Amino acid sequence: MNYTISSASPDEGQPFWIDASGSTDADGDALTISVRQISGPPTSEVPIYESVPAGEGIFAFRAPEVGASAVLEFEIAVSDGEVESTDIVAVTATNIVLGPEADILGTIHRTFEALLMPLDAGVYSNDLISYGTPDSAVQQDLKTGILGVMDSEDGNGRVLFRYPSDNQIQEFGEIDKIRLPHSSGESQASLTTVFVDLFYSPIVWMEAANKLYVMSRYASDQMYLAQEHDVEAPCAVSHIQGESSTKYYMVVGKRGGGLQLFPQMPMGVFFGVGEYEPGAMLADTGSFCSIYTTNLEVAAYDSERSEIRVWTYRKAPTFAFTEVASLPIELPETDLELVDVEIRYSYIGLDQGFIAAFLFSDGEHDGQHELHVFSNGYRGGEPTQSKVFTWDKGRPVEVEYIPYMDGTDREGLAVVLETAPYMIWIPDNGTRYSTDLYPEFEELFYVPTGLWLSSVREGPAGSFGKYSLTLTYNKLGKVVLRGVINLP
Repeated sequence: MNYTISSASPDEGQPFWIDASGSTDADGDALTISVRQISGPPTSEVPIYESVPAGEGIFAFRAPEVGASAVLEFEIAVSDGEVESTDIVAVTATNIVLGPEADILGTIHRTFEALLMPLDAGVYSNDLISYGTPDSAVQQDLKTGILGVMDSEDGNGRVLFRYPSDNQIQEFGEIDKIRLPHSSGESQASLTTVFVDLFYSPIVWMEAANKLYVMSRYASDQMYLAQEHDVEAPCAVSHIQGESSTKYYMVVGKRGGGLQLFPQMPMGVFFGVGEYEPGAMLADTGSFCSIYTTNLEVAAYDSERSEIRVWTYRKAPTFAFTEVASLPIELPETDLELVDVEIRYSYIGLDQGFIAAFLFSDGEHDGQHELHVFSNGYRGGEPTQSKVFTWDKGRPVEVEYIPYMDGTDREGLAVVLETAPYMIWIPDNGTRYSTDLYPEFEELFYVPTGLWLSSVREGPAGSFGKYSLTLTYNKLGKVVLRGVINLP
């Protein structure tokens, strides 16, 4: 018997392997090699897309998620059919402990499980609403539920959604799904949940399939696939209200294909949304994979020019969106991969203030990871300042800007770590509406979330409390809606 172990103390969630392929027989007989776990928390299989060796006599495992470091024992057996040699080896699944910690997550409001690789899910909830004239107002409960994108075993995309059977007791029925007609197996998929005239409409983009899918719903609360658009390499979608309360645009960023408006046609009386049609190009060239819209402004990061470009709607003389700013970003020269970009922009009078976060990583669990944050001040007009945050454990997958965490003006940046049981939280300790000129991103905290977090989405949840975060765990097949603790 001759074997090696890749790591005697792998981090929880990390792959390790026992390689007994070097075992030999003096007579040259064929050998049967087996490895089985005999004690400790159970391991799981390592997905084929992870970088582990394969072959006869090599056995790969994933260390279990543990609350404290735990010993796992394995029996290795090698036999030539007549004589068997055995040995027992111990591997320690190491509990990952990172600090300083921040306690910002509160009650778990709802958990959706048994999903297949969920992507970018979002839970929404609103209190009782009414529509119609004051004399004939109709009370209707805008129901609470989940909207999201998921993959399935056949490689095709799904849109999942659920309304509760009773909003007061927060009981949910089975999750319904809409099958998207194009495979998402090698696609980037995303979803934006948009509040349009008291109703929600998800938009799904799939980059490799060159498709945009628009969902809508009937008065009976049934969701359906309303539209399908051919768009070359879409990589970001947002919405903006136009010149009136009933005029909306879908803003689509393309990888290498510019930035385009899709105006919305007139809406139904009470339910659903109007269809979209291809409209004006805000930019004919450039890659725009991070978009932020507010009021009548569109801000988007053009990675080809390394600029945040801004358009605003002008009634005179053109009645159209006009580019009003181009704000350069000086990124560092690095061999690290740019994983994600998040921008925010505010247009107040002549002020043009932005916050931009750029997430870099070498892609390893134990590796080099950096978040570069830029700002030209809350109200703009100040010299651009930058701050760099680094860590060496936990592969990052996205950065998300979280506004108004406690109902005041406290904001922050959340970095999703897939391979560590934490989310990074970097609060903005500045005060936007005071004498503070710049955001104050000074400290990096770790928020316990468990392994395999793949996305965090913010959003109010009226029926569950004044604020909530939606946490999606891709590899675990679940989505969790959690409250947020008021911060001091």
